[in-house]
Amino acid sequence: MPHDRVGQQMKDLTATSGQSVLLERILVPLSVVLAVWLGWHYFAERSVIESMLDELGETGDESIVKEESWYTNAWAHLSAEKQFQLFGDPTRKTRSAQERALWEKNPESKVYYANYVRILLEDYKEKDLDNSFDYLEKEIRRGEDLDPDNAFYNYMLAAVLFKRGAEWKSIKGKKAKEWTIKDKALLDLAIVELNKAERKPYYRRYLSEFLKERLDLFPETKRLEDRIGKMAYLASIPLPDLGLIRDLFKALPFYVE
Repeated sequence: MPHDRVGQQMKDLTATSGQSVLLERILVPLSVVLAVWLGWHYFAERSVIESMLDELGETGDESIVKEESWYTNAWAHLSAEKQFQLFGDPTRKTRSAQERALWEKNPESKVYYANYVRILLEDYKEKDLDNSFDYLEKEIRRGEDLDPDNAFYNYMLAAVLFKRGAEWKSIKGKKAKEWTIKDKALLDLAIVELNKAERKPYYRRYLSEFLKERLDLFPETKRLEDRIGKMAYLASIPLPDLGLIRDLFKALPFYVE
């Protein structure tokens, strides 16, 4: 009957209204909690990202180990072994010493040793670290023994010798700088290393192998802070060998003349 149908519809509406009120009482506090959680999560992510970007933008001495560096915070969730593979031994004073610890654990690895020497070359430029040329040469020679067919170590030593034996000086009234010899004996030693390098079958930096191995240690994720962390890690890897080789071949023609 129409009257019965109307009555039933009213009951249904009343029940639905009651359910709506109940749902509203549950959902409103839940949405507030969710909003607070999302805000906190966003703030936490943003703080991590900002610290990573600040690290990328720093111009200070990156070779001295910082007590609270971005990687110890950003990658603290990784296992101790993975952190060691990524950063070496953080208790050591210089970055090259940290990376040397990784090679010490894998003394047959040509990849780890080449990476260590690259970073040692970067540390060698830092006057505050007091790295002697004798120590650098000894470590380069060790690399030559480990990888005797690789011209990389001879080129690196030649480049350092050239940098020590000559310099570019500004000349008053001229835009171009003039290349000036400071110690010809060092340049002659550099030529000896270049001749050794020429006789070797290959030149390998092992950088692609090193980067692939390191990047495989990072977790696969779509989280923005993890991606920026990976980018920050890559950006923090020094490549002083490129500058040394560039300067070597820039200066070499002046010496040959």
